[in-house]
Amino acid sequence: LLYVGAGRIACEDHARGDLLHVMPLPRLTAGTLNAIQPDMVILPLIGAVDDAIAVLEVLARLDYRGICLVLCPPLPKPQAVAAELRSLCPGLHVQLHICLPG
Repeated sequence: LLYVGAGRIACEDHARGDLLHVMPLPRLTAGTLNAIQPDMVILPLIGAVDDAIAVLEVLARLDYRGICLVLCPPLPKPQAVAAELRSLCPGLHVQLHICLPG
């Protein structure tokens, strides 16, 4: 698992027991992606520094083929947001994960 973003992770799920790597977007390169080889990249829809579009564009350029799990607050039309993200980076497998407050 790889979390790309600044600050703390908004949602945590340690049930899988996977090792979680955390890095800011500027450190996401072909070399770091190859070294970690994540099955899933976790990222915020709206981050403190970068948003999901910026991260997804980098992942697409790096030819990442795993799951991109975008963490977001409750949204009025999450399907529309997911569709928009997929349309911007059609080669990526993008999923939204709604994080409830609290």
